[in-house]
Amino acid sequence: MVRPRLFFVKMDIKAAFDTIKQDKALRVIENLLDSDYDYVLMMYSLLLPPASEASQRSARRLFKTRAVIDGELPHPAGTHD
Repeated sequence: MVRPRLFFVKMDIKAAFDTIKQDKALRVIENLLDSDYDYVLMMYSLLLPPASEASQRSARRLFKTRAVIDGELPHPAGTHD
């Protein structure tokens, strides 16, 4: 029986985008966005309770970023993805 070759990869992607040329990325994004609209970038955080009452852990904070077309309403307060 022939066993398949397995490959394992471990990497840290914390700084994976540091080498992207910002000016070139901006030009690409400008070409993708529709110039007939204004866009809004919202940055916010969600504070979530611990997973269970028995948990000794503290509340969790999730940082979110969302881009929307100006005039479109985001989710109502208290809801999240």
